[in-house]
Amino acid sequence: MATNRNWPSRSRELSLYASPEKIAAAIAALRMIWSDYGRQMKIAAKEAGPLARWPRENTYLYDRRFWAMSETEQELAHRVDRWRDKRQAVKLAIKALREGFVPEWSVLLPPPPSPLVAIIGRYDDAVKAGDTRCADTLEGE
Repeated sequence: MATNRNWPSRSRELSLYASPEKIAAAIAALRMIWSDYGRQMKIAAKEAGPLARWPRENTYLYDRRFWAMSETEQELAHRVDRWRDKRQAVKLAIKALREGFVPEWSVLLPPPPSPLVAIIGRYDDAVKAGDTRCADTLEGE
């Protein structure tokens, strides 16, 4: 695999940007959000009733059923999917933290909790500093 010698490295290694205590705090805050999204998803599923996606229903069958619904029914059914998607994004962030990486944060979600904001901010600062160093090096050549 060829590498560009002028491109700065962008390590997402979590230990470079946060202490174990900060990581634990970020995971705890994310778990609270994940649980809240689960409660919201259950409420939405209860409101949608049989309109929501059924367990083990494949995408093709659900899509056919979804497009046969009225606009109001589609909104009820889609609300469950939106909460499920948000919950999945938070779950992926928790997984990344547990595996030792700075997580991606979806723009579909509200701003991340403050412990995670600090971690992502330090990562972004490091990336900007690396980009600046790379630009300075390229200008000097």
